[in-house]
Amino acid sequence: IELYQNKRNMEMRLKEQEIAIRAQEKEIREANELMIDALSSVVES
Repeated sequence: IELYQNKRNMEMRLKEQEIAIRAQEKEIREANELMIDALSSVVES
């Protein structure tokens, strides 16, 4: 039973990390798009 609980805890932690990583990825992508937009408008002007 203890092994099973450890396995479940690890799986839950992995899932939490995965969610956190996805959120960071989204933030980075959005920041990159803002940077690209800013650079594009600088290049155009």
